[in-house]
Amino acid sequence: MKTIETTITVLPNGSIQLPPRSDLAIGEHRAVLVVEEQAVPTLTTERDRVTAALRAAGLLAEPTPEMQQLAAASTLTLEEARAILDRTGGQPLSELILEMRGPKE
Repeated sequence: MKTIETTITVLPNGSIQLPPRSDLAIGEHRAVLVVEEQAVPTLTTERDRVTAALRAAGLLAEPTPEMQQLAAASTLTLEEARAILDRTGGQPLSELILEMRGPKE
């Protein structure tokens, strides 16, 4: 059994729309739905809507406690980070990360 917390949308015809979940096996699942009586406030800005869509798709998540601990322990200053990036000869950070990851298998 797995607990999933997500935001659903009730459509005008009464059907329920769920965000896609790539972590669930394909097929039917038994689910219990607990609905809060108050509707979630409508997101007003494009940034809020995009953030919610990315989170619902599993593409955006809050840092784990381990990530937060690692970040808190970091001693790298902004100036040191800039100096490291300056040594790359202007190559975009995204390309550096792709090189570090290596080829896809």
